[in-house]
Amino acid sequence: MVRLRSVVAAACVALSIAGVGPASARQVTDMAGATVTVPDGPVRVVGYNPPISYFVAVVAPDALVALNRDPTADERRHLSERLLALPVIGSWFDRMNKEALVALRPDVVLIEPKGSVAKQAESELATLGIAAAHVRYDRLDDIAPLFRFLGRLTDRSERGEALAVWAEGRLTAIDARVAAIPHERRPRVYYAQGSDGLETVCAEGTQLEVTVRAGGVPVVPCGVGPGRKGRRAIALDEVIALQPDVIFATDKAFAETVRSDPRWQVVKAVAEGRVHVAPVDMGGWIDKPPLFTRLLGLTWVHAVLYQTPEQGASEIAAARTEFFRLFFGEP
Repeated sequence: MVRLRSVVAAACVALSIAGVGPASARQVTDMAGATVTVPDGPVRVVGYNPPISYFVAVVAPDALVALNRDPTADERRHLSERLLALPVIGSWFDRMNKEALVALRPDVVLIEPKGSVAKQAESELATLGIAAAHVRYDRLDDIAPLFRFLGRLTDRSERGEALAVWAEGRLTAIDARVAAIPHERRPRVYYAQGSDGLETVCAEGTQLEVTVRAGGVPVVPCGVGPGRKGRRAIALDEVIALQPDVIFATDKAFAETVRSDPRWQVVKAVAEGRVHVAPVDMGGWIDKPPLFTRLLGLTWVHAVLYQTPEQGASEIAAARTEFFRLFFGEP
């Protein structure tokens, strides 16, 4: 730790002596209302975790100067050669390499506006003389404002606006469809996590936002007290008593075996063959990490809940093609 601190300190001194910094600058207001100063020209950006970095990658890929982890196989299919060649420096949740961070000379590091890790990151960045800007991305309604902010930050306002408009259009279209469906006709959904399907989150959990926004009604209520919205264990007897119409599972093996598991056959969703695993393509479509792929998840969930398999497959395919063409320039 002493060696790391000394190296980082030396790097900061070297940057100062070299006169690194913008000859002219501009100010941008971040998503927490704070002002950050960035160069008038190209901006060098680092995200302090993978979701933030990927948001930058679709708005201004040339501005991103590092990744936080090695991309997964499905991510690599969509990322450009330049992005795949970027150095991997870790995230603040996973021992970010501060030496590498300083050596990259970022103009700004994007962090969350709250939480102990974010506070630690902001404090350390101030010590290193690196600007921090706050971004929000947890909720679906954060996505369009984040695209617009990143557009302003990186001088790619037109690109940020195009992505924001697409995101808003997707949300508006789904909201209109769901609003026309009486609540009593909306399918009741159990969210099965873990290899045995007996871990879940309650109705207000952020992992179920896509499901709720797309017209599903989570069957597990929230309790009271700290952590009430977090992941928790649930007994099979409770699931049986809740009798969900649909199950969304995170584990493919569970989704396959539960159909023939006699203990689960009395659950309506299993008996009727309505157990589904959400796609994972450039990130989860309904769950973590909280990426822009959740916009596709809205279409997927709504199709699963309300359309025939043929209708749903057609709409999902069209939405996926449109999404990857706009976000990643794919044909």
